[in-house]
Amino acid sequence: MTAYEALEAQFTQEEQVKLTLVINVIGAWNRIAVGFRMWLETDATRKLQAAA
Repeated sequence: MTAYEALEAQFTQEEQVKLTLVINVIGAWNRIAVGFRMWLETDATRKLQAAA
């Protein structure tokens, strides 16, 4: 089974379009965040920084 066949088995054509758009928006925001050196600090990242 190809990846496209697996996608068709789970999602309608409309859902496939929406999923594709969401994936692209997430990718765009990730590129913007990297470009502006944005960093989300969480408790886990603070603990790692404190341990270093």
